Amino acid sequence: TLSALDRFAGLAGLDAADEARTADEQIRAFAIKTSGREQPIGQLSGGNQQKVLLARTLLTGPDLVILDEPTRGIDIGAKAEIYALIRRLAADGKAVLLISSELPEVLSLTHRLLVLREGELTAELDPRRATQEEILRHAIPRGPPTCVPASTANSSTASASSRCYCSSPSCSPRRPIASPPRRTSPTSPAKSRSTA
Repeated sequence: TLSALDRFAGLAGLDAADEARTADEQIRAFAIKTSGREQPIGQLSGGNQQKVLLARTLLTGPDLVILDEPTRGIDIGAKAEIYALIRRLAADGKAVLLISSELPEVLSLTHRLLVLREGELTAELDPRRATQEEILRHAIPRGPPTCVPASTANSSTASASSRCYCSSPSCSPRRPIASPPRRTSPTSPAKSRSTA
């Protein structure tokens, strides 16, 4: 109930009974597996922690819910429960902004699909017709990274390294990707000295 304490505040302070009743209702509504409302969230499984955070958010009565990777690191059963909660939110008229790298999840849960690459919008797709391959085509940077000698990648360290660095926007400017081929210069024939 931390996100909505004002709901339980009165002239005499917090209404502990109402707060406890609401916590129990949320535990039942979101099927949170816990030994009781006093159990620390950190002791719950990953899926149940996600459900607690979602329940806490919805106590504030938002019209828009932003979910960033809501199923990362949780098991298949917990994922199915989170999916059901997301669908229920949409059915209740809530706007849900789902940010996810799980393509099957994106295709099955969304009504409108926007693909971003390096922070820029690259496509707006219909999830009923889009495929994972199409999403990846818009999401992955095009073209291989180019190899730039250290002398041009960073002039301040030009003499410190002869390695090559990735110049693509998709990688950090100082990430080494290869060593450049060594240049060999033809040796000039030795000059013989003549002595008198």
